[in-house]
Amino acid sequence: MKIKFSIFVAINIILQTQNFTFPSNKSIYFQNIVNISKDSTDEIIVVDKSKQYLFVVKSYLDSPLAFVDSFRVTTGKNNGNKEREGDNKTPEGIYRIIGSIPGNQLPPLYGPIAYILDYPNFVDRIYGRTGSNIWIHGRDKEITNYQTKGCISLHNHSILRLSKYIKLNKTLVLIQDTIHIVNEEKYQNITNNWNKYLSSWAESWEKDTASYFRYYSDKFRTKKFHNFKQFKKYKRYLERIYNWKHIEIGEALVYQTKYETQAEFYQEFICPKFYSTGIKTIRMIPEENGWKIVNEDFSPIEPQVYIKDIVNKFVKEWIAAWESKDIEKYITFYDTSFKAGEMNLNEWYNYKKRIFEKARRIDISATNLNIVSPEKFIWKVTFIQRYKSKSYSDIGRKILILKGKPNSFKIIEEKWERIK
Repeated sequence: MKIKFSIFVAINIILQTQNFTFPSNKSIYFQNIVNISKDSTDEIIVVDKSKQYLFVVKSYLDSPLAFVDSFRVTTGKNNGNKEREGDNKTPEGIYRIIGSIPGNQLPPLYGPIAYILDYPNFVDRIYGRTGSNIWIHGRDKEITNYQTKGCISLHNHSILRLSKYIKLNKTLVLIQDTIHIVNEEKYQNITNNWNKYLSSWAESWEKDTASYFRYYSDKFRTKKFHNFKQFKKYKRYLERIYNWKHIEIGEALVYQTKYETQAEFYQEFICPKFYSTGIKTIRMIPEENGWKIVNEDFSPIEPQVYIKDIVNKFVKEWIAAWESKDIEKYITFYDTSFKAGEMNLNEWYNYKKRIFEKARRIDISATNLNIVSPEKFIWKVTFIQRYKSKSYSDIGRKILILKGKPNSFKIIEEKWERIK
């Protein structure tokens, strides 16, 4: 397992409002958005119910989290997290803006546009929270504290300004009673803890299911797995059929609220049969022994690739370089540690160069490929090789030992046995 992390996040907010002031002469650390290794983000909306403010921020890996904009808002008439339909509370958690309603389809009270949040989200449904139609919308009245039935409401001119920061089905909204600002020492502890959590989760996934399952809640479920029992059964099956696996994660970003945490990161998964890359999202809830995963999903960046297809492509390109008699191109398929019998890479280079210089034409074919991976990043490729030049021909069983990740294979050993 390899995890790529650069551990530093700060928010350098220069902001003054009627209720509070963030000092402009020092960095302010914000524990709700932890950018571990992501170069940059789109705008993120953060709602502080206690201050009745909405903030728009962005995050950059090489600089503090940037304050973009702020808006006076009003939220639900009653304090606390939303639990049921009609309780007049604004939900707290991590939400996505999934739609919008234009002003001509709204009563005047809701202003020129309303943005729909995905309440109840996955975590809300786990806890049986009810209700619907939680929006961020305009308001044709003066903004005063705690005036809505659960929505987040801005002045009409403010919602129009906010609109330029919103991307439907992408923009995240963090809502919490109080958004926590902490000192550098505490922030570093938070960051280090999430670093350790994600690193250990990935390492346990590579090693054994017993430690891996300890990161999961009994409430876990996904679209594919209706309960934790199904998930465990499937993962144990994969552990039996694959003798190794490699997980590498990076570009990690953690969103944390009181009731749920969400981590998003790039994930590379390799096993003896296939290779995949994409964005993994894990959702967690607080339990007695810490944060536990209740849901996860994976969005591929590219279609899943099977190792046999990558190896076939490698062998074809290796043969093409061999047939072209381009020694410089041909030798790039070999690792510096290569050996064939008693020959090292340099001796192999000179041996092949002499053959290439003598041969007018070379024809090679490979059939009946068989691929096994006896250990991590080692691939044993066996096939029938037919070789023909003007003065010589043979048929034999070739074994190539490849090393490395898919699309980065190098030959570390080569064996050949005559058949006829």
